[in-house]
Formats: sequence, structure tokens, C-alpha cells
Amino acid sequence: MNQQDALKVFSADGLNNIKQRVSYPSDNPTIWKFVDLSTFLTILTDSCLFFSSINNLCTDDPFECALWPCQKYNGWTKDIFIDRALSLSSVLPRPDLFEEQIMQLERFRTYLAKADENKLIETVSWLELEFYRRRIICSCWHENMHESDAMWKIYSARTGVAIKSTAELLAQSIEGYMTETHSIQEIHYVMERVHYCEEPQLASVPELYVSCPWMLKRSGFEHEKEIRIFNQAPDKTPAGSGIRIKVNLLRLAEQIVLSPFNPKYVNDGIQRAVKKIVLELDGKVRPSDHMRKPIITNPFLCDKENRKSVESSCHNMDFLIKNKLLF
Repeated sequence: MNQQDALKVFSADGLNNIKQRVSYPSDNPTIWKFVDLSTFLTILTDSCLFFSSINNLCTDDPFECALWPCQKYNGWTKDIFIDRALSLSSVLPRPDLFEEQIMQLERFRTYLAKADENKLIETVSWLELEFYRRRIICSCWHENMHESDAMWKIYSARTGVAIKSTAELLAQSIEGYMTETHSIQEIHYVMERVHYCEEPQLASVPELYVSCPWMLKRSGFEHEKEIRIFNQAPDKTPAGSGIRIKVNLLRLAEQIVLSPFNPKYVNDGIQRAVKKIVLELDGKVRPSDHMRKPIITNPFLCDKENRKSVESSCHNMDFLIKNKLLF
């Protein structure tokens, strides 16, 4: 079971002079972003990363943010449950008319007042799930010292690249929201490893994952070795599929690795695009060595005493085949 990592904090002023804090694992793991060609070109041209909403990630895993540690509500009184439910009531389907909205809120207050503890837990759990899926945004990375065959085939099997970086470089490269954030004074990003478990193990997960259930995934996804950087989108930003975050690509990318499955013309096009759009990145582009051929030699064929005999035999074979004396 993963233990909660000690975190370092990087602080800086971001876009529009908004203060930023990024907490990241102190062991500074090597991380990779495997993307298809169209996604990479968007990152390259806009110098941004797309932070997806949790709701958007449910397409690939319907259990996103749906693994709830049972100890999450330990010690909560009925008043705390009601206050929390009312604070999240905005996620309820809302009638068009204002008068009907007021009536719905009153009916909701009455429902909460009559509900027992189990019903309150169910209600608050659903409200929090809906809220987090809409408001938590994250960028997903793969932790590994080396390239990953699985990640290449899942995310860049046809054409693509992998951006190789570290947790610290990612933390230092974040520049801020590319959408207006109104009066927000500080944004706190957290970067941590996803915790993999099954539902019977939820009672013993570390504290971070109790308060951040969007960092829990089922054991069937362990091959992803995922690290997420996330934050809660400010209230005034649009709740949708996600938000674009400006980044310093020169600081972020240690290397830009071309997929081993790319045709040569695609690799040539990517290198031309990098030179044209961000010339300083050109020196960081390299082909993948994941599918390189192994060096295999036959000692008999390389032995000096046998080389002349072997070469003579090969020559004689070529002569016989060429003159159709051997089929």
C-alpha cells in the first residue's frame, strides 16, 4: 500500500499576479505525459496543459471519484451534515423559475431535517461526488524511469510523443489559468501519486485519500502508475470538461520523445513543427529507443579462423543461386 509522500512546496506569482503554490512529492519522481499528435500540437502551439475535470475522466473509468472511504464522515453531527448538504445544493437539478428554486431549497431543508444518519451520509456522499466531478481539475502523468510499452500503445499507438519531465519541473513550469479567474488571490495545486485499492481496503487508506477521493482508483489500473496534479477550479470559472493551464514548456520538458510507432514522415513533421514554433525545444526532441533491435552475434561467424571459410561458402551459395544451380 502506498504511503502518503512527504511534499515539497514551490511558490510563485502566476498569470495576472495570482499567487500559486504547488505541492509535489519530495522524492521528485521522473514523470511522462504520453499524448497523441493532435494533443501534442495543441500543447506546443498554446504552451498549455489541459486539466480535465474528473467528470470528463469517467469516460475511461466510471469509478472516478466514486470510491468513498467509510471513515470520511466519522464524528459528523447532524448539523454538520445539513450544513454541508446545503453548501452543495447548487449541484441539484435547478428549476428555471426563481420561485421554484426557492421552493425546491425549502423542500430540501425539510428532507434533510427528517433524514436519519444513513440517509444523510448517502445524500452528502452523492452531493460531494457530483461537486468534485465538476469542480476538481487535474493533469494525469505516468511515473517511470523509462519509457512504457503499455503507455505508448494506449495513448500514442498510432502517432504521438511523450513529454519526459520530473515532479519538480512540472511544479516550476505552471504559470496559471488561461481563463479569467476574477478575484481569486491564490491557487493551490497538489501533485501526488494515485492510490490503487479495492473497495474492501478503503477503511485503511492514508488520510490524503480520505479527503481527496478523486485520487483513489481500482487495482485494475495499477499499470498506469499515475501521478496527478490537481486543484479545485474557482467558482467563477466555467464548470465543464476542464481548463487550460499555461506552462513554460522549456522548463517543463526534459525531453520530447517521438513514439516508436510513428512513421518517419510523422517524426520529420514533428521536428519541423518544433523548430518553427518553439525553436529552443528542438535540442530536446529525440526518437524513442523502445523498439530498437537487439545486438545479437554468432561467435562462430565472427571467429577469425572461420571467417574466410564462411565468406567463401556464402559467395559459393550466391553463385549457385544466381545461376539457378541451387533452388
